[in-house]
Amino acid sequence: MVDLQMLIEKSNPQRFAKNAVIMREGDGDTDSMYIILKGRAEVYKNYGRQNATRLASLRAGDFFGEMSLFLNKERTADVVAAEDLIALRINRKNALEFFESQAELTYSLLRTLCARLEESNFRLTDKDDPHPSADSLFPAGHRVYARQMPPPPAETALRSFQCPFCLKVFSRFVPRPLSESALQALELKRTGEDGQIRSKTYDLLYYEIIGCPNCCVSAFYDQFEKAHTSCARLLTERLAPFRGRFCLDDNGVRDANDFFALLFLTEMCAGLCFPHADIIKARIWQRASWLYGECEDENMRGYAERQALDLFLAVCEKGDPPRSQRLRAEMLTAELIFKRGNYKMAEDFFRRVKGEPGVNSFYARLASERLREIDDKYRG
Repeated sequence: MVDLQMLIEKSNPQRFAKNAVIMREGDGDTDSMYIILKGRAEVYKNYGRQNATRLASLRAGDFFGEMSLFLNKERTADVVAAEDLIALRINRKNALEFFESQAELTYSLLRTLCARLEESNFRLTDKDDPHPSADSLFPAGHRVYARQMPPPPAETALRSFQCPFCLKVFSRFVPRPLSESALQALELKRTGEDGQIRSKTYDLLYYEIIGCPNCCVSAFYDQFEKAHTSCARLLTERLAPFRGRFCLDDNGVRDANDFFALLFLTEMCAGLCFPHADIIKARIWQRASWLYGECEDENMRGYAERQALDLFLAVCEKGDPPRSQRLRAEMLTAELIFKRGNYKMAEDFFRRVKGEPGVNSFYARLASERLREIDDKYRG
């Protein structure tokens, strides 16, 4: 993780007051870029004019001006301090030395540049269907379902969120923060052999994912405000056909169709908003398989489960996500393989999880239970 406090202490950062214009579109000063160490900035076209358009919101750890620095081109947008801001200025003279000493920042920069390249490729390949219909959000074979979602139970709490893209503030019911002992006190149990965890009083599935009611940006609730906004323009275009088409708020009871929309909007956002997007997509497809099962659509349940398994296996083979995410991927992969009857392969994954140093007791207990079941089925 980038140590921003260390950069503040050991570098010579610049300070900008709220509403200060840090760079202007068309500026000929192409010798520098900035890394935000503290505060928030916004990127505009035509800032200060009637036709001003906000393109992105940037926060600590984000950067801007890199295209001018590397390509020696005029500034392509206006950048304004949305609040008092501290930023590190990197000029062409010291750029190489700086990036050699800051591997995390260099990786983050490369990721942003790749995302912008993806945006350019998308614009070139999407000309035939620039405005897809709302139905294009769902996979082939998806139907309209009559199932109603349960109302928020006592184990959830109303929490406020601010969308990092459109800045709208809204409230959602999400699971209350619980310690491991408190989770076990809820008497968590598996239902079937699909890896879905429920308590005896409420289903975790329906309160893990939230969506902005204004712009449709969607994510797991604990990741939502951490979304990267470097591809804001592309994401805004992709989400445009779906605005106003689904109920993304918690006023009243949503039906299954709105929740399916929330799942697949989250999958759409994952690749543009977060690193390690494959594990997010895998978790989305697994939840889609649970919901298809509850809607009694076995064909779509099986399809979604296969999609989830393929993505989880890809994550496990890469081995590059953070340890906690890798353990989760291995555990959920093991559950899906176990369900499909491949007990030998499932055993390998469960043993890998159980043998991981410092694995949490919840995963260790689930892995031990499954290994005992495998011993009975595979060797019995």
